[in-house]
Amino acid sequence: MHQAMKSVRYTDLQNSATHLKELLDKMLAKDSDNSTADRVHSPPVCEEQVVNKHRQALSEVTNMRDSYTTTACDLCEQIRDDVQPLINYENTKGFNSKKITTIIQRLYQTKTQHEDYDAFIESLVICKYCIDKLRQNKNVARSALNQLAVVDTPQCIQELNLLEKSLINFCVTSIAFCQ
Repeated sequence: MHQAMKSVRYTDLQNSATHLKELLDKMLAKDSDNSTADRVHSPPVCEEQVVNKHRQALSEVTNMRDSYTTTACDLCEQIRDDVQPLINYENTKGFNSKKITTIIQRLYQTKTQHEDYDAFIESLVICKYCIDKLRQNKNVARSALNQLAVVDTPQCIQELNLLEKSLINFCVTSIAFCQ
């Protein structure tokens, strides 16, 4: 078969395919287990019968497929159904806040696949949660871009005794500010 494919002659390939089919037929005929041969030579499945038998399940799957949300907010990177293009919020109150400007610049630097800034802005989508926070000039807590990263505990803190550890906070629950 490999030689026939390399020779680039259709007749060689066709002959090899015929020989392969004959070999498979002989192997199936020698097979002592008739169930395998029955499955290979069984009549084709009737599509109409399958659809009629499983109509309700198929329609449920179709409805779920057609209503499944696959769009993620560019800022918080969560799949949401309330995602809209950022450009839709352009003339709304708070759109010119410092947070929105900073986040747009950071997204352009880290996520853009466009050389044209206007094309990038048109492709940017954001969820209602993120845009509401940014328009109020607040940080978005779930954003990967606001420097919320888990860092290892410094060695000097790991070496503290029980009393010293109880006097300090293990976790500061505030948002790192974007500057």
